[in-house]
Amino acid sequence: IEFIAESVNESLTLMLNGIKGLPFEDDNDIDKQFWLLDQKINVLSSNINKFKSPEIINKIINHNIVDLYKELVLQSEKFVDYYISISSAIYYSNDNKVGRLTKKENGFKKIDLSNLKIISEATVLRLQFMFFDFNRKGVIPFFHSQSLTINFENLFYEIFDPPVIIRKSYDEEITNEEIKAIINKITQDHIKYIEQQLSNSTNHNPTIL
Repeated sequence: IEFIAESVNESLTLMLNGIKGLPFEDDNDIDKQFWLLDQKINVLSSNINKFKSPEIINKIINHNIVDLYKELVLQSEKFVDYYISISSAIYYSNDNKVGRLTKKENGFKKIDLSNLKIISEATVLRLQFMFFDFNRKGVIPFFHSQSLTINFENLFYEIFDPPVIIRKSYDEEITNEEIKAIINKITQDHIKYIEQQLSNSTNHNPTIL
């Protein structure tokens, strides 16, 4: 039992480190990556207690996805002073329709969960954030977009932010630690993007001696 518990803890640590972009502690990185791959396969191959259903999708969206979206909004608000405007939305698609689950509310949009039938039939969700026109003087204007895609497959659902994928069976919820890791990665990517644009502006505006 202790061995199993240690293996589960090690698996979770490796997965979270992968999400955060942290290096493996072991020198045999390739071996560790194959081991982690096997753990993911084992999760999918193990006894599956729940399959995709309208009730399960509603539950995931109302709990996990709503929480994730709210945290993304809070984190995105930290960039408000850098841009002229910021907006957000959640888009859905299924076999017959593409639409939006959010309605405008002061730039960021409030989630509209009134149409449960549409929500329950969703096969893909996309959480989209747009940052328009960097507003600081001396910097060439630019905009930034970021998105997360949630795919609902028959046996599992996954959150996709290239190149990271968090894959869950339908009897698993996204943990707070995983949400935090996703938020941190997206924020770090945004900061790096701004730094790159600042560097580009510096190259286009050399100091005159």
